[in-house]
Amino acid sequence: MVLDRPAQNHEVPWFWSDQFDLKIKIAGIVHGDYETVQRGDPARGGFALYHLRQGRLVAAETVNAPKDFMVAKRMLSTGCPVEAEALRDPEADLKLLLAAA
Repeated sequence: MVLDRPAQNHEVPWFWSDQFDLKIKIAGIVHGDYETVQRGDPARGGFALYHLRQGRLVAAETVNAPKDFMVAKRMLSTGCPVEAEALRDPEADLKLLLAAA
């Protein structure tokens, strides 16, 4: 590991829970200072909360959003940089954000 770069492809802590019709998945650990970005609309059933620090994802919480969860987990494992506005945009293809890193 090079000290000035994040470790590549490390295991990300995660868990899930089914609560009636809600499938909740969380990856990463939220602690310290971070910026939270919401993607999607809770009133419509599926959404994600992304927690960023210095342009990198530190954790993601999703509800009924399995694709967002899988991409977020991959972003966490690679440490790729990401912009808050790109995560916020529900039309943005998160897989393209991951591929661009």
